[in-house]
Amino acid sequence: MFKQLSVFLIVCTMLLSLNAEPIPLALANPDTLRHLESVSIDSWAWMKDRDNPMLYKHLKAENKYASALLKPSRKLSKQIMREFVSHIPKSVTSNPYEQDGYLYFSKDEKSRSYPMHYRKKNSPNAPNELLMDENKLAKGKSFFALGVFSISPDTKTLAYSADYLGNEVYELYLKDIKTGKTRSLGMKGISDFIWQSDNRNALITMQNKRLGVDTCLRLDTATSETTRIYKEYDPAYDVGLYLTCNRDYIILSSSSKDTVENSYISRADISSEPELLVPRAKGHQYYPDILDGKLYLQTNFWNPDFAFAVTDLKSLDIANWQQLIPPEEGVPLSSVLIFRDYLVAIRRINGFERIQIYSKQDSSLWAEITPQSPSDLSFWHNPDPYSDNFTYSIENELTPYSIFQYSFSERKAVLVHQSPDAATFKPDNYQSRLIYVSAKDGTKIPLHLVYRKGLDTSKPQALWLSGYGAYGDVNDPYFSSALLSLLDRDVIYAVAHIRGGGEYGQSWYDAGRLYQKQNTFTDYIACLDYIIDNGISTPSGIVTEGGSAGGLLMGAVTNLAPHKMRLVIADVPFVDLLSTMLDSSLPLTIQEYEEWGDPNDPQAFNYMKQYSPYDNVKPAVYPNMLISAAWFDTRVGYWEALKWTQKLRVNNSGTNPIIFRMLYNEGHTGSTDRFKSLKSYADTYAYALSLIR
Repeated sequence: MFKQLSVFLIVCTMLLSLNAEPIPLALANPDTLRHLESVSIDSWAWMKDRDNPMLYKHLKAENKYASALLKPSRKLSKQIMREFVSHIPKSVTSNPYEQDGYLYFSKDEKSRSYPMHYRKKNSPNAPNELLMDENKLAKGKSFFALGVFSISPDTKTLAYSADYLGNEVYELYLKDIKTGKTRSLGMKGISDFIWQSDNRNALITMQNKRLGVDTCLRLDTATSETTRIYKEYDPAYDVGLYLTCNRDYIILSSSSKDTVENSYISRADISSEPELLVPRAKGHQYYPDILDGKLYLQTNFWNPDFAFAVTDLKSLDIANWQQLIPPEEGVPLSSVLIFRDYLVAIRRINGFERIQIYSKQDSSLWAEITPQSPSDLSFWHNPDPYSDNFTYSIENELTPYSIFQYSFSERKAVLVHQSPDAATFKPDNYQSRLIYVSAKDGTKIPLHLVYRKGLDTSKPQALWLSGYGAYGDVNDPYFSSALLSLLDRDVIYAVAHIRGGGEYGQSWYDAGRLYQKQNTFTDYIACLDYIIDNGISTPSGIVTEGGSAGGLLMGAVTNLAPHKMRLVIADVPFVDLLSTMLDSSLPLTIQEYEEWGDPNDPQAFNYMKQYSPYDNVKPAVYPNMLISAAWFDTRVGYWEALKWTQKLRVNNSGTNPIIFRMLYNEGHTGSTDRFKSLKSYADTYAYALSLIR
């Protein structure tokens, strides 16, 4: 009785705290979840039912409430949106790449939401050919995303796939480039598509009902007939395809979170099934390439942070493997390009990427490209393993996207393309700083700060702290002109490179997953404490932000330290960990066992229960919260964020509002319409700035 009265008083306080719009509180309809020896009550489990009429009524109230609370910052949002649009150049043409006698490139026009794709013959004065205008494909659609974009080897046919809903289920189309005639093959759930050499057949991978990718088919594009050439029966694995460096072979990969198996087939072979390379072995990951009768492998056989090895394609036994790039623990090998005389690798050293060039003859380190500050490095278009050069891209918060060409013979890199942002952006107006924060157990956590040069850092400033820390992924720096709207308003932008990511390799990842997952949360809190204790900012000036698994981070940190920030932004947050991991019918659940644990194991279940954000909400004074979900999200169901919102409100003993936004025409990765995406960012920025400035 006392507990019910307390909840009633909290709710009454919340309702009276804002005169504008009543706080929408969904009907609590308790549902009992029993698993192993655990019993829990979920009062909002019913919100998972899309057909429940009460859901639509409640979502309408949520929308009205969010609109009312965001209204005071709407003027600022419009101003920020104008700033965003002012940074968009009138026209942008991508750097062209050569393939089969044509140069391929795309164009973005300032007034258009989507790019247009072109090509022209690689000869002087050749006219441009429009291959696809994404704006026309998106016209009249509430959502559009392009998937596959693949030109046949004879350059006559374009295969592409499109998602018109946001649920990441793509339909396959073929376009005759000469006539412009396009036809659907009536195939939905396409993942990968690679043309074979005869220009008629292709290898494709397909999703199953739970959206895992488990089947590889040979498709006859003339008749639409298919032949299955591979089926994966373990639901923890997904199937993928890629071409080898010389484009002569197709690799078929079947991978779980920690194990990979590969087969290969000649691109010219239109009748056989792929041939197995190295059989799967639990924990062994390898990524093969083939050149001149040799099998090259990026492998974790000797060390979890990978080595690079070679063997004869006819001598696949591991005993015959020869290391070309030796492994180094804590210095993970990300990717490798093969050339006639050199191997070009991207490695992480001290947490961040650099390029290393090795002699193929004696495996010595021949040259190194080291960015001046933490950056995102990627290989660009490198189709010729016999070339004297390679291309790579680089960007960070203060360096617009740039493409360089490195010459082996000249031993230097030349800039060949740079984003038009570079023409107007003034990097000297800003600076970045890398700090190493001591975690709870003494581990040093990289904390990267970016801010306006001249900002008085001797006193606390507003700060935006982003984090992720899952799947071994790294929150690498990237350039976004939108960030300037924060930096120019004296907000420090910060990224916490916490465990669970891959900054220092497998051990860093392992220290933030499964039974070590809570390190991710305490690492982030250690960064918050450092920021506060060193006077960089104060709790009233801090925004914390994360999406998807980063949303789980936001939920856990909010439960542990709700008083250390002013606003929590959680986009498509994975917060209902236990219910989701117990539902094997959901798209990603079984594959996620290696990340979070198998809930059918009592030890794993009990550990997850200790930190699952939804299950650990308790009465507290919560900060302002801005929570978003996507109606067509197939990775994190919209109901997770919606249920979490209700539980937070009922347990909120303070007056800070908890806002929920439903993104109706989007999926997990948001809108591909750049103006819709920018509008959402502008609303978020404006609301945050209204609280911390």
